[in-house]
Amino acid sequence: MKRALLPLLLVVGCGKARAPIVHAEPASKAAAAAAASTSGDAIAWRFVDHAAEAKVTTPSLAGAWSALAYPAKIVDPYTELRGDEVLRVVELALADADVASYGTPHPIAPARARTLRFDPVWNRTRAVYESKRALFAPGESRYGFRVPATAHGELQASLAIAPGGGDVGFAVEIDGVPKLSRTVAAAQAGAWISVSEPLSPGAHEIAFVTHGQSPAFWGDPIVVDRGATRPIPNVLFVVIDTLRIDALPAMPRLRALAGEGASFTQAITAATWTRPSVLAMLGGDLPTALGQGAEEMIPSDGDRRRFYAVAPPLLPRVLAAHGYRSVAIGNNFFLLGYPQIGLTLGFEEVADIRHPVLDTPAISNAAVAFIEAHRDEPWFLHLHYDAPHWPYTPPPAYLTKVPAMPFPTDAMARAYLAEAAYADDYLGRVIDALDRLKLSERTLIVVVGDHGEVFDHAHAHTVEALHQPTLHHHGWSGYDELLRVPLVMRMPGTIPKATIGAQVSFVDIEPTIRELVGIAPREGARGRSLAPLWRGEHPAERPAFVEGQDVRVVRAGGWAYLRRSDGRLTLDGGKRVVRNEELYDLGRDPEEHDDRAARDPDALARMRALFEREAPTGRDAPVAVMHLRVAPDERAHVVEGTLQSDGAIRLRGVAGAEASPVDAHAMRLVLRGAAQVDVAIDPPTARIVLALKRDGTPIAPREVLLGEFALPLLADAPELRLDGERLTWIDAARPPQPGERGEILLWRDPSPITPLTLPAAGKSSSEVAGMMRRWGYAQPGK
Repeated sequence: MKRALLPLLLVVGCGKARAPIVHAEPASKAAAAAAASTSGDAIAWRFVDHAAEAKVTTPSLAGAWSALAYPAKIVDPYTELRGDEVLRVVELALADADVASYGTPHPIAPARARTLRFDPVWNRTRAVYESKRALFAPGESRYGFRVPATAHGELQASLAIAPGGGDVGFAVEIDGVPKLSRTVAAAQAGAWISVSEPLSPGAHEIAFVTHGQSPAFWGDPIVVDRGATRPIPNVLFVVIDTLRIDALPAMPRLRALAGEGASFTQAITAATWTRPSVLAMLGGDLPTALGQGAEEMIPSDGDRRRFYAVAPPLLPRVLAAHGYRSVAIGNNFFLLGYPQIGLTLGFEEVADIRHPVLDTPAISNAAVAFIEAHRDEPWFLHLHYDAPHWPYTPPPAYLTKVPAMPFPTDAMARAYLAEAAYADDYLGRVIDALDRLKLSERTLIVVVGDHGEVFDHAHAHTVEALHQPTLHHHGWSGYDELLRVPLVMRMPGTIPKATIGAQVSFVDIEPTIRELVGIAPREGARGRSLAPLWRGEHPAERPAFVEGQDVRVVRAGGWAYLRRSDGRLTLDGGKRVVRNEELYDLGRDPEEHDDRAARDPDALARMRALFEREAPTGRDAPVAVMHLRVAPDERAHVVEGTLQSDGAIRLRGVAGAEASPVDAHAMRLVLRGAAQVDVAIDPPTARIVLALKRDGTPIAPREVLLGEFALPLLADAPELRLDGERLTWIDAARPPQPGERGEILLWRDPSPITPLTLPAAGKSSSEVAGMMRRWGYAQPGK
């Protein structure tokens, strides 16, 4: 099981009229007391966070990574390593096909897992995918670290070889002495194997050594200092997918939890579907402002690279940096970076449990096992229950547990509510474990629904731009039954019992958790801590802005204004209409059946202006800078021509040159003598076309020397054209040698968006020869 600091967050959504604060009992301790420390087990050292400092001996990491056909892997996008070093830290997901037994002791059957067919887009094959950050160790490899002193240290790691690999010997050397040795046989390929080794007091030289031909992985290697000072509280952050606020009567355990802490009756999601909603909760800002908006279900390669370049400081990374284990367990394919639909959000370990029914008990079983194993360590644990999400397939026994309750009349309502009761039952088992282990007093629990679901038939239509119906769906609708969700926070002695009716947003969750664990708020973030509300303060209401697919909403002052990018709708019965915007007075019309957009011009103008003011803007991502240089020569030359790209070209610098934009995608260049032009092209995957002349004579593509090694591209064409894999040929960890005979050099700096595929240091002649063969001007190897 995983080790991480655990926050629990649950939001449930949909509701009617705004409610006032009902009651608020004073806390027995100041909230500041929550941010403290106590004796326990501290996370003293994360080896993957210090991979840049390691003394490393490996074969070519780039070559080994490219040769590894196993698909469930990704280079860690947050390390800031460059060149070949970027491949030192990766994420690898291994499958456990036995979903029913997950979270309980059971033998792993790697052979069965190897037969699973990975879905590269949705990752929907039924299994548990355990992903860990890991040191990548192909073949004969060695990673050496200088580890600071601990009093009662213990080294922990998980060993693995990818499915299809051969035998690999793993060894740990401590101060030059072999201390741990384990051979992982080919029959065990595809499963994580946990190991540990005690450390004597003091600092140590620790080396991870592998022997064999297959790529190997040291998963989540850490040093735990037993009995040291550790931060508190733990954080349990629970999301119940698609949970409307009016589903609460079917959820007795969640209602009981709400009665023990702060319950927010006007909590508004930041997005109408899961990935951007969770992103906002973890980042304290709207999805677009964090680098990944809500319009596209599957992010483009350029959008994905931009998000990793922005690298928003999400809670999993922030809390890990403050000594917490950071782990996610749930049914949420958005949490893994290797499927096209997902993003890596910075968790050290993720267990993605892919099953429509068995996922719920597996999540709780795994969560309880994790908490029991790490009761003395600080953790941030994110649980994601998918039970109320369509298709509504609860175990039959839960259909009888749905009470008579107010809810829209619909044939699917009982099945949906039974799913909510199913998730509630198993959430209760996690809460019981905290009580049994006496961890409740030092654990912040946050439970939230990421968004609601459309059940009101007055809101049923088809969004023509997306060819999607709204009934029993979410994502492309923006009514309150989708936006209002339950939000519950409990921490005895710190959070008082309170029912809070003020409007709050999901962007406020992250700064609240920061305050309660003693971490300063992020400068410039939209969110604000909710703690003043349960302390009895009454700050002015802030508007809630919601992003979605084809729809965005602003909610403020008892009004909701909805705007669509494409307003073409087909209503039930087949009537086609265009509704680009809608306006609702929630005080008089909480069910949003009376559109006021055409009848209340003053309110419409006010909400339009508020929408424009609150709409988020995307953050600029750092992009790689490309350099075109003409080396000095005995005679000054004039090199001129055009640079074109599918992406946007921005000038970053000139020296002895002129650069004049033709438009956003083309630039006229003139370089006289020894000169240089620096440009940024966004996205970095965009095609580049360079057509140049020297002293009036066209320059052949092979005359332009590319990348760190200044190698020519052999191509008979009137212009130099780089796209696809060829773009990586100009990536360089350091500038090429400038030359002194008028050479024309083209290279690109390492980019946080585009990891280098070329080795950064220690290149051997064989590696250079290999590149020459790939570029087409050397004979293939024999």
